[in-house]
Amino acid sequence: MKDKQKTLDALYDKEKSSNAYIINVSVKAYEDIFNNLDPAPFRRRDLNVDLIRFLEDCSLDIPLRFKTIIQFHVPEKIRAEELETRIATGLRNYFSFIMSSYRRRIKLSDQRSMYFVGISFLLLLLASFMNRFDFQSLLFKTINEGVIIGGWVFMWEAISSYSIKKREITNQYKYYKRFLESPIHFQS
Repeated sequence: MKDKQKTLDALYDKEKSSNAYIINVSVKAYEDIFNNLDPAPFRRRDLNVDLIRFLEDCSLDIPLRFKTIIQFHVPEKIRAEELETRIATGLRNYFSFIMSSYRRRIKLSDQRSMYFVGISFLLLLLASFMNRFDFQSLLFKTINEGVIIGGWVFMWEAISSYSIKKREITNQYKYYKRFLESPIHFQS
């Protein structure tokens, strides 16, 4: 645990007052923050793919229990406070949009799990009903076994979808929530 903390402290600066880790991003121009192919104004623009990947990698490094600060380093000659305010708004809008996307995915994952549980119970109930009949035909026994296996496969898929896949989506949601709550600073 202490080794991880030392590595984290070596990789990232820390603000003493808030105990938050600082994610430093150097850009040559404000446009580097956003996707060059998106013609929308800064407050509605998509982020640069490399920046997204960098922020996500940093977020994976820093445990969720710690707060973060996103700090952009820009050349002094291009600094513009009004533009920086619009960029910060654009970043927050982007993070909010991604969070709403993850919320939808979490909801769909829950619905899918419930759907699979329902199918599983129906198949297992059908198999239980079929077991009451003592047919000796190979075809009937094969169908009965197939229904039982199908019931358990759907149950496993429900458990997997709810516990494993949903957890990954929920973690991504938490990372973007932390980004949304992170102060955004600009400095030379």
